[in-house]
Amino acid sequence: ALARAAPAPPARLSVSRPAERTGGAGVPVPGDAEQVVHSGFVAACSYLLPRPDGDWAASGARVQVCGKGLANLHLTLVPLLCTALGLPGADVVHVHHHVTVDGRSPQSAAADGITASRLLAEHGPAALRWWILRGRPQDQLVELDRHGRVGRAGGGHL
Repeated sequence: ALARAAPAPPARLSVSRPAERTGGAGVPVPGDAEQVVHSGFVAACSYLLPRPDGDWAASGARVQVCGKGLANLHLTLVPLLCTALGLPGADVVHVHHHVTVDGRSPQSAAADGITASRLLAEHGPAALRWWILRGRPQDQLVELDRHGRVGRAGGGHL
């Protein structure tokens, strides 16, 4: 029988991207002002950080939620982080369709200071919760605008 050698681990794993690509939005890389930590890595790590409602490992059901644009990152990175840290993986992964802000990707809108986080902070999460709980079709975009309205992209506001 042939012995199969385990692949060598990568020398390093990059979790940053040029700040220029994100319009400066993101967590700055310490010591390198030209780089920010990739938002998908920040989101993936957020599952594993202590939370007021308990931590990831102690949770009865570990649910991961991500946008379809970052699904591959979440479906590879979170399990790798969990394995490396000796934590259990997700029980369920929910992948939602894209969210747009004023018709643009959240990163593009953030370059002009229009972020989904800012809109939700200014107008509250009730509209977004209502829209999601209403049973939104899975093949449509979530559209937020600067006036705090939530709707279907290209289909008017709800």
